[in-house]
Amino acid sequence: MFSRISKVDSITGKSLIFSSVLQIGDTRYIDGVSEVLAVQRDVKYNYSNEEDYSTYRVFGYPSVYLPIEEPVFIKTINKSPLIQVGRLDFIGATVSSVISIGNTDHIRMKSRIKHIRRLSKIAPSQGSPSPDTNTS
Repeated sequence: MFSRISKVDSITGKSLIFSSVLQIGDTRYIDGVSEVLAVQRDVKYNYSNEEDYSTYRVFGYPSVYLPIEEPVFIKTINKSPLIQVGRLDFIGATVSSVISIGNTDHIRMKSRIKHIRRLSKIAPSQGSPSPDTNTS
């Protein structure tokens, strides 16, 4: 890996969370994995099996990475040994993402998210909200 100096004068960001990376300088490998269970509800109610990842198929699927079969030829001319950034402003990076200033040889990012919305529905005979138990 060709090495250069990375110089950043200023970085401003609000958030960097959930398997995200802010990398300044050269990196050989970046491998980020996030598995997220996002539950939205409008009625306070606890389900006993909700936090068990094994009940959701999306987290059990094997990872599939397609092979790169065609040759890739790159000719790079770096006229300066310096990567210089004056100012970098970002709002946020989340769920397996990368903000990188510098060279990176290999990046592999994986994110699996299961969204569940448990919204109340009005029971016709009772006239009061009841939790929706559909989790598919």
